[in-house]
Amino acid sequence: MLDVSPKPLEVLAVSESVAAPDMIREMVLAFRNTGLDRAYEAVARLCDITPRRVRSYWHQEITDPRVSESQRISAGYAAWIAQETRRLDAQRALLTARLDALRSTHEAALEQVHGTFRSVERATVDRRRGSGDPAS
Repeated sequence: MLDVSPKPLEVLAVSESVAAPDMIREMVLAFRNTGLDRAYEAVARLCDITPRRVRSYWHQEITDPRVSESQRISAGYAAWIAQETRRLDAQRALLTARLDALRSTHEAALEQVHGTFRSVERATVDRRRGSGDPAS
């Protein structure tokens, strides 16, 4: 059996422009912890293509997508990056607040942690709603 694993993320990070197949593979990697079939479905929803098409990209069966499909993939990739940025910003805010709380025993610092935690929970719920995740 041939090894058809995708390019490492480090390679994608340093390239000037990311090709549609690489965008698909990067998004599948991000969702892979849910299982490949669910990852294909999540990426398909983001990019407005079929899960079978996403699977074809994952297995490197498609290297040169149609222009209209490439545009949909780019739009989905941009939406995913924005979503990930919001999630990571919320997580960073939570961790920063927790660190500040550890450095200070003041009651206001603890309230800040709880408020940040609630904003992370809201961001997670919003992200799930935006991705159509049935777990929400």
